[in-house]
Amino acid sequence: MALTSALMEWSRFHQWALGTLTDAVVYLNGGIDAVMSSNPPKALLIYLTPRRHIEGDKNPANAFDVEQSFIATIGEHPLLRNKEYEDLQEQCKLLEEMVHVDGHYDDPTFVGILPGVFAITDTSILLYQRFPVYRLPVQHVKDDPRDEWTHGAMESLVDMMMAAMTTGVVFKRSENRAHEEPEIGGVVRSKKMWRGDGRLIDWDGFNAIIGRELAVGVGLTPAKILTVLRKLALAGDGGDERDHLLLREIRDGHGVHSGDGRR
Repeated sequence: MALTSALMEWSRFHQWALGTLTDAVVYLNGGIDAVMSSNPPKALLIYLTPRRHIEGDKNPANAFDVEQSFIATIGEHPLLRNKEYEDLQEQCKLLEEMVHVDGHYDDPTFVGILPGVFAITDTSILLYQRFPVYRLPVQHVKDDPRDEWTHGAMESLVDMMMAAMTTGVVFKRSENRAHEEPEIGGVVRSKKMWRGDGRLIDWDGFNAIIGRELAVGVGLTPAKILTVLRKLALAGDGGDERDHLLLREIRDGHGVHSGDGRR
């Protein structure tokens, strides 16, 4: 279970990146209506490869290479045909009802919950995940999934999130709510626990590691790519305590399954 525990810890540090990745991948696949109203339903699959044996005091934020992230149709992909996945779908539906009907979460940008699977390659380990999806304003490019420049910017955003999660770069929403750009940092070990530290990486460091390479060809700076989806209005990402509790319920609803995670 060491890999499973490592994956849960890794995903905990990368909530901002995973949320941004989800919204960008949905946009690239025709947009929210095309994905969230699809019949048969869609799901987000993320394939990961362990970077090393999970032993000792290893940095949990760069424990996995993010190999692929894509939308798949339920029933057509082998990872989406088991009882555990059917249970996940039902959980997502129940949580959506709680959000929309019971009024637990007052955020007009919230659309629904996309079922997802983390699959560790060359193992049978699957981790089921629930990804909140938001209808976020698009800026710096046209709000049109068919537009070439918009498509390029969203692809760069996806690549940026995958590269950041692979290298251990950790994003979180800025404490200054007027800032669109997230805080950028890493994780450090303190008092036998790993915690985020925004002092480890500055913008110059981020650009040198990831940003400049992925910004080439789309005509946007790395900071603008990071904010193509405007997340300032996201109440649950730094909103009141009730919002935090609901998002934790949605995101932390992991389910582990030892099926066939091999590609």
